[in-house]
Amino acid sequence: MAKDPYKYFRIEARELVDGLRQGALDLEKGPAVEAVARVLRLAHTLKGAARVVKLGAIADHAHAIEDLLEPHRAGAAIASAAVDGVLRRVDEISAALAALSAPAATPVAVPAAPKADAVRVDLEELDRLIADLAEAAARLAPLSLANASLERMARMQSLSEVRAEIDELRRSLPAAIGQVALELAQARAASARLRLMPAERVFSTLERAARDAAQSLGKEVRFVATGGATRLDAHVLEAVGEALLHVVRNAVAHGVHSSGTVRLAVTRSSSRVVFTCTDDGHGLDMVALRSVAVARGASRDAVATDEAVLALLLAGGLSTATAVTDVAGRGVGLDVVREIVAKLRGEVTAKSRSGAGTTFEIRVPVTLTSQEALVVSAGDVTGSIPLVAVRGTLRIPASEIVRGGAGDAVMFGGQAIPFASLSRVLGRETRTEAVAIHTAVVVGSELGVAALGVDRLHGTREVVVQALPPTLDSDATVAGVSLDVEGKPELAFDADALAAAIGAAGPAPAIEAVKARPVLVVDDSLTTRMLERSILESAGYEVDVATSAEEALEKAKRRAYGVFVVDVEMPGMDGFAFVAATRADPALGDVPAILVTSRDAAEDKARGKSVGATAYIVKGEFDQALLLRNVREILG
Repeated sequence: MAKDPYKYFRIEARELVDGLRQGALDLEKGPAVEAVARVLRLAHTLKGAARVVKLGAIADHAHAIEDLLEPHRAGAAIASAAVDGVLRRVDEISAALAALSAPAATPVAVPAAPKADAVRVDLEELDRLIADLAEAAARLAPLSLANASLERMARMQSLSEVRAEIDELRRSLPAAIGQVALELAQARAASARLRLMPAERVFSTLERAARDAAQSLGKEVRFVATGGATRLDAHVLEAVGEALLHVVRNAVAHGVHSSGTVRLAVTRSSSRVVFTCTDDGHGLDMVALRSVAVARGASRDAVATDEAVLALLLAGGLSTATAVTDVAGRGVGLDVVREIVAKLRGEVTAKSRSGAGTTFEIRVPVTLTSQEALVVSAGDVTGSIPLVAVRGTLRIPASEIVRGGAGDAVMFGGQAIPFASLSRVLGRETRTEAVAIHTAVVVGSELGVAALGVDRLHGTREVVVQALPPTLDSDATVAGVSLDVEGKPELAFDADALAAAIGAAGPAPAIEAVKARPVLVVDDSLTTRMLERSILESAGYEVDVATSAEEALEKAKRRAYGVFVVDVEMPGMDGFAFVAATRADPALGDVPAILVTSRDAAEDKARGKSVGATAYIVKGEFDQALLLRNVREILG
């Protein structure tokens, strides 16, 4: 394969041309010394690079841009004619670049990292890099097995020198493995993000299209774009950019009258990116469009509603323009939009109200996207929820859940919203367990808000989400999959689908009252006594409390208890002595005891076992589910 003499020039020149185009459009918005200087620097850099590779025509066009802007270096007003001249030269340079022989793989622009030059990478090479990193991560598994072998060897060897060496390896190897795994995961995520491009890469092209269309129609149009930092697949952005060219031109031709604004907003909605183009004109002439449709053979019943007319408009071939121009008249632009979006498995919709402008919305799925997300877990399922869809988190006492025939609800922001656990939404709920306080994530969507019950919140992080293969039959709430820092897969949830599934979950099965002997909580701390009592009573258990071991022994003589929940460090008789005393008492010897203490030393746990405690819970690791599980296992 012949060496490509223009490989690196093509990479640099495309970046410079993008900057020149946007810079020229910025100049038209008002004179600025810094803006002129920036465009001059870009043109000068391009001129020098072109001369190095003997591309004189491109160098001449860049030099012409310098000549056009040099008189304005001090901040003099720039006429539209001068901006036109710069843009014409940029177009000539773009055409010349396109004429250069391209390499086999189409390069994709990648934004520069801080303090680094912008680069372009081949997707083919990048895919290989991601695959290699995944393979390297997989090869860490044997190292973990080697660590386990060292553990066994440490117990088998007798030579002190060998044992010392093995002990050192046993201390250092797990940390080394963990660090390598973490770094590989970070590198894998960073490599995946390289496939993504910011939406702002198409903004200058769209602004140029709006400007040219407005000039040809004698209108004054301002183009405003937001959400440029949203990143998505390069090939998806390229295709959507082509569709948006037609949408923007349509907005200028049919939306804006003599003057106005065209706005483009790019937002993310779970696994989809939404491009919303709105103009502030008087809205589409629905009467005229309906007449054109009928004249072309549509029945009046078929176009009786505005929605039906807009559907025909999106199908193509429908236009109210009185003459064919370079901008409008043939009615094929929106047909192209529909075809492009259909190939991307997306949707395009239109809304228009008289006097309130017109909005076109393009929603496309992304096979790869990077997003800030809240990571949650329920049971054995861990997944992420897009942070943009999270309205808040709640701690909900079981008593505050409103049970209804249509489903459960909780209060949020002064109104009742649907509530369901993640396990229930995913169809993994095997039985309903009594929980005193629920943790919930409030998820917002176009349908409203809903509360999702989870076991744990793991915090927020940036996740790279990859779409699931279309052949994989997955739950509608699952938008894709991401990898955690250890390379383990995690589900990525679609916020809209989650909210819909919560609303449709219906009421949770009723929790049957627990019929068991009462529980005696023994603790000198008022806070701990009340917390444990609340947890157990919310789960349906009858609970008595005692402030000391001595008081507990007196109560145990008067009433039969199913289990003692006992603190260790109490004035007078401590928890160890209390358990030993009950075990020695023929009437109390068969009552199990759970020790709850802040003492986590191995010798304390061993002492608890030796005196006859059934379970030992460390307060630093205290979890209401752990307490309930132990009580449930004892009482049934």
